[in-house]
Amino acid sequence: MGHFGYFRLEHSSFNKDDWGYGRVAEAAHYGANQNKRGHVATVGIPLYGTSHETRQAFLEVERLNARKNARLGDSLIVSFPKEVSEPHRLLMMERFLSKVTFEGRTYAQAWEHTDKPDNPHFHVVLIDRDRITGKAVGKFGHSRSYRKKEGLEPNVTEWMRIQWEDTGNEIFGEHGYDLTFDRRSNFERGLEPAGEHRGYQNDNHIVEADQMVSEPLPVETEDALEGEDQVTEIASGLIGVDPVQSVKLLHTQVGRLEYLHRSQEKIKDAQERYEWLVAERLKVTAEAGNFELERLDIEQEEYRSIERLAEYQKPDGKLKGIAIGAFGFTLFRSKTRQQAETLQVKAHSAKLDANAARYKRNAYESQIGQLSEQATQEERKAYTYRAELENLYGNDAEVAAAEAAITTGIKDTVVTVTLGEAVTAYGEGLITEDEYRTFLTEGGYEAELQLLDEGQAHDGQSL
Repeated sequence: MGHFGYFRLEHSSFNKDDWGYGRVAEAAHYGANQNKRGHVATVGIPLYGTSHETRQAFLEVERLNARKNARLGDSLIVSFPKEVSEPHRLLMMERFLSKVTFEGRTYAQAWEHTDKPDNPHFHVVLIDRDRITGKAVGKFGHSRSYRKKEGLEPNVTEWMRIQWEDTGNEIFGEHGYDLTFDRRSNFERGLEPAGEHRGYQNDNHIVEADQMVSEPLPVETEDALEGEDQVTEIASGLIGVDPVQSVKLLHTQVGRLEYLHRSQEKIKDAQERYEWLVAERLKVTAEAGNFELERLDIEQEEYRSIERLAEYQKPDGKLKGIAIGAFGFTLFRSKTRQQAETLQVKAHSAKLDANAARYKRNAYESQIGQLSEQATQEERKAYTYRAELENLYGNDAEVAAAEAAITTGIKDTVVTVTLGEAVTAYGEGLITEDEYRTFLTEGGYEAELQLLDEGQAHDGQSL
């Protein structure tokens, strides 16, 4: 048996009651830090260039869970054994992600962090929500007793550790490493207590020591929710209680609604372009089909003219018959020569016609090919935009429900926050100008918007 590889997996979970929306997204924001990350593996979440975009994507998925004390997501910090090469580390990371998402059914993203070469590790943020049905797959948020009754490992953290242990031992065996993973603690193995793990100060920016959990937080089980419609919750408990946070939430909601509408517009535009291109391709294909009969006749005439001319040609290709000329003028031509020259002119003309027909045929083929490629691109765009929207909100009905919920949340915020409260918050610097402008716009406060614009113009002139 090989020696034991360094085993470390830290697990934290976040439920809605304790954390509210955004905590899972913040964990993703840290994991996706451009200055730290190396390889990225993802399931169900688009791969973005910036940590801010990643945070927004996770926030959208996080908010899909509307239950009162729902488990919003989980975060992990997992260390690689130093003995494993970089390619095999990435293979371990991707295989582990596949295991904890149940072969890609749920949402997750993993980021290798390369800023500390002596401490190879990666971060994972996952949301246990089936990407098609929206229901929990791993049942991470259920009680120990429920999980045990269902034949699952009662302790979710222990289940995570088992997945990493299995992943490591599989890779070690497949690639000939003299290593073995053992998830048991040093105490359980009868060894000396482990010291502080590598990179403790650097890796625990997200999860403080007192936030680590060894079992799932208690939330209501799926049993009690059978038959309920799980509509995205948009409104916050802060609406009507904290004007500052309400205005900030309003700004976020408006941004989400604009994103949703932009996505819908992109889908519609790509779909319309695809349908137009397909119709145009059918039209051109029909024209090409009709011309094909004409082209065949033209090429057949070319062939016949060449055959007729061949009867009036010698073996060396010269025309038969007699032609006498002087000083560039033909003085005499025999009847055979006259017929040969006439056929030669006709053959040349037929060849020009055939070349033009072939050129036209090639032009049709090129046009049809271009239309097909363009249609494919637009179809791919429509599919991609729709997939991104479905990843965030679900099917068409769920998108409509989310849109309605966001719109309702915006209206609720506008009527529960007074203009005076918003003016005060802006004057005290508690909300940004963009947030204040959003409130005025959505509330229909045109005079105040004009004052804000005039104040900006005045500031610009004074500079």
